[in-house]
Amino acid sequence: MKRLFFLILTVVPVFYGIANPLLDYRVFKTKYVDVIYQKGLEASIYDFVSEVDRLYEDITSFYGILPDERLRVIITDDTDIPNAFAIPFDDSIHIYACGNSGNDISSDYKNWYRFVFTHELTHVLLGNYFNPYYSILRTFGDPLPSLILSSQIPLYLHEGLSIFTESKFNDIFGRLNDARFQMYIRGDLMAGKFRGLEIAGGYFSHRQWAPAGMMYEYGASLIEFIVEYFGVPALKHFLYEFFNSPASGIISALKKISEEDMRDFVEKWKKHEQKKAEEIKRWVNYHILRVGKRLTYSGWWTGIFDVSKDGKIFYFEDNENSESSLSVLDLENRLKKKVIGLGKIPVDIEVSPSGRYVAIVVNSQQYFNIFSFNELIIYDTVEDRLWNLNLRRVVSVDWYNEEELLMLTNDKGFRRIKKYNLKTGRTQIIFDETRGIFVDSFSHYNGLVYFSGTYEGQKDLFVLKLSDGTVYRLTNDLSNEFEPEISEDGRYLYFASDSPDSEYNIFNIYVADLEKKEIFRITNVIYGAFSPKIFKQGIVYRGYTPVGYDIFYIAEPFEKTYETNKKLCYERFDHIEDIIAKRNYVLSNSVGFLNYVKPRIWMFLPYVSVTEESAQFMIYQFNAFWDVFVENLVLSYGIFRTANEPVNLSIFFIGREFLDYSLNFNFRYSFEDSGKFENSMNGKANFYIPFGNPAKPVSFVQKVDLQASSGQDFNVQLTSSFLFDQFYNRYYGRFWRTALSFSTNIMKIENWNIGLMNSFVALKTLWNFQMILNKDSVSLSVNAQTPLWIIDRGTLDGRYSIGSVDLIASNGLKFSSGKPEPVFKIGFKTNFSIQYYVELATEFGIKYEKDRFYPYFQINPSILDLF
Repeated sequence: MKRLFFLILTVVPVFYGIANPLLDYRVFKTKYVDVIYQKGLEASIYDFVSEVDRLYEDITSFYGILPDERLRVIITDDTDIPNAFAIPFDDSIHIYACGNSGNDISSDYKNWYRFVFTHELTHVLLGNYFNPYYSILRTFGDPLPSLILSSQIPLYLHEGLSIFTESKFNDIFGRLNDARFQMYIRGDLMAGKFRGLEIAGGYFSHRQWAPAGMMYEYGASLIEFIVEYFGVPALKHFLYEFFNSPASGIISALKKISEEDMRDFVEKWKKHEQKKAEEIKRWVNYHILRVGKRLTYSGWWTGIFDVSKDGKIFYFEDNENSESSLSVLDLENRLKKKVIGLGKIPVDIEVSPSGRYVAIVVNSQQYFNIFSFNELIIYDTVEDRLWNLNLRRVVSVDWYNEEELLMLTNDKGFRRIKKYNLKTGRTQIIFDETRGIFVDSFSHYNGLVYFSGTYEGQKDLFVLKLSDGTVYRLTNDLSNEFEPEISEDGRYLYFASDSPDSEYNIFNIYVADLEKKEIFRITNVIYGAFSPKIFKQGIVYRGYTPVGYDIFYIAEPFEKTYETNKKLCYERFDHIEDIIAKRNYVLSNSVGFLNYVKPRIWMFLPYVSVTEESAQFMIYQFNAFWDVFVENLVLSYGIFRTANEPVNLSIFFIGREFLDYSLNFNFRYSFEDSGKFENSMNGKANFYIPFGNPAKPVSFVQKVDLQASSGQDFNVQLTSSFLFDQFYNRYYGRFWRTALSFSTNIMKIENWNIGLMNSFVALKTLWNFQMILNKDSVSLSVNAQTPLWIIDRGTLDGRYSIGSVDLIASNGLKFSSGKPEPVFKIGFKTNFSIQYYVELATEFGIKYEKDRFYPYFQINPSILDLF
């Protein structure tokens, strides 16, 4: 007999004090926003909390959208990675306080918090632009319609609008006004590879190099074109049409404002960008460019470098199919060799006066794989070994002498210049946040520190006299001057600047004559020139090309120069920030913050299943709860149906804020087994301990798996692993990993196994060799995957994309009781993306096992990790 059972499950757990035990938070409440910040950041967020309500009002009024609930802005200083992110369905924005834009844009913003807030608030608002149909879904909790709506918006629209907002509401700042950001599309156009929206499907598929992100670059260009060609009202009309019917997609909305087919519209946009590129070519006189001799020809992120006095260029090389490595190029004879593989992403490099030591800043993960801090190490070229100085939060360095370093460091949202003695380990602060300047880069000469820094939104050049601490401002205009390099005689100051006297913004190398106070331009490039370094009478610089950055050399920089209308101003800079007053104001208006978990989504979903044997009616009942940081998650999931097992209930606890863990309780009622409840429990926890040299990191990972069910034994599986990550590539992740693991069930010690795995990329193929040994058998396997056809194309509306067709092959052999059992597989794998957060991996081929061949087919869906 079948019965229909209805189960309504409501689980409302409230956890207090769930927050990272390493950090302490407070909250500053404004009219519209809760600014939740890590304690110690009070002074750095003062300007932001003073203007956040005005920004909120301006932006929400412009778009005509309000968040569903009170906005939360979470600010932490637990990483040196410059970034922020928004969670639209949670109405929250998370900002990292380090305030550095990195190497892909030129930091032309007035205030870091304001810059990223205007960008991320746009994401939140787009996730709340409901039409009446989506609003009905609020019955099941506000985050649900936002989550569904966000999945309908192409990433290029999300990012393009956000960049438009940051540029509109940051005065003259923002990426639409950023010479370095605009440089990337200009490079694509001049190389004949304008990509448009062809890889609109999302982050999963594309493997083409895009330093600032393909969705950002082309999304921003598209929105800028709409505004230039049709005007701001047309942009608002376009958004209205799109969000009035997201199911119709972006193609329908664009047709409403342009009366054109989307392909024709995209072609018009492409011609518009090409016209701008041609205008720039004419303006710079493309046929008589002054570009240095190209030295490296490796592209991508090559060119974080320094030059020793004997002409050796130590530089980072990071291209498509190689690891991030420290290489050396002899400028005299052009001989190049790799010095050492680097475990993490390179940040800065400086060679000591004697040329023996190379100071290297890399980004290295610490604190159980949660926080990412920069780390300073020293490479000894004579002894061919690395020193780990245990110095973190370092942004860049310069040698004061052979025994002392000057370091630029991140510190609670500010920048400080410090002197560090390698022998004594003593650190001395020589420039701090009280001067009100956010320092970007610096160069030292004879007791003078020349540096670039942002003050009141302008990035200018300054000089600090170490003898008495006085500061002089050398430039004072709207151009961005940075990366200063002083000559050995102290007369000439080289730097990069985005055309202070030009119609178009292009970064070039400039030189200031400190005696005559005159400024001249040295290069005349079409893309961009950065990071000048001096060798003898010449300069070495980092230049952009359509295939990435490379290193260039000009032997006689003064042989030809370009006049400018700019001179050094040498203004004494005596401004002092009242840091204590700012800190006290924010602190006195803040209250303690205690993290908690609260209900967020609940819903009932009907489902009917019909087969040739039976028909079932089911209702899924789902609850979701998460904390303010969206790190700890509680899910309850219930099913009631017309079946022999009418009740099935699961409760999940998931967290990763401090420890990666999950816990699942499952309850099931069965008619077939005397009408009783069965229950089971599964749990896991992963604990990371990184150690070793950051250039060759080692991690110890302890995994604990718990399993228990009624009527069965309780099992605890322990897996201990050592991971050796020799190389790291910023796009492909781990380039070479060796792992050694030991696993056992402590309730049944005889159930153990030892595993050895080695995976790496070679010849554009991912290889994986694995061996598993236990008491009964030995297994060996070799797996390979290589792309046969890289497609990387998406539909223009951003809904779907296809990555590549890969050839996969594996060959395994298992020895059990002395008898070999071979397994062989060969086939093809294709990756599809739906919208931007669902990926379908389709695989088919021929398999051999148990003495027979047979065809196989499988589809593996995966959803972007939203939590």
